[in-house]
Amino acid sequence: MNIPGSAIFVPSDNDDQAIVDAAGPAAEGVSLFSTESPEPTPTRALYRDQYRKRYNREPDPLSRHAYDELLLLERTMHACKKDVACTQTHLGSTENFAGASGTFSMTTQRFPDRKLYRKQVKNGAFMH
Repeated sequence: MNIPGSAIFVPSDNDDQAIVDAAGPAAEGVSLFSTESPEPTPTRALYRDQYRKRYNREPDPLSRHAYDELLLLERTMHACKKDVACTQTHLGSTENFAGASGTFSMTTQRFPDRKLYRKQVKNGAFMH
């Protein structure tokens, strides 16, 4: 992966530009593994624009994941009403969901199946 010996790896929850800004030059070279793909999705762009408009800052990773969870839950509730078996099957059959946190599928155990991507701080921002 061409990881320099002096690189520091941090949890993906820290993939937040505000943290990089606060750390300043000390953040340069810090790496993390993120479940968020670099591929843009229409939902990501829409969410980013709405978040910026409301909060005047970039959305953080946890907010993007929470937004996706709410979208999946809303779709499932509309499809299944109060049927528990339907809810489990519906969530477990989610394929290629293009959300604010990237595109992912759900396993039959209802966990997101995501790839890991390396991000590193370069010139004051996380880059893929």
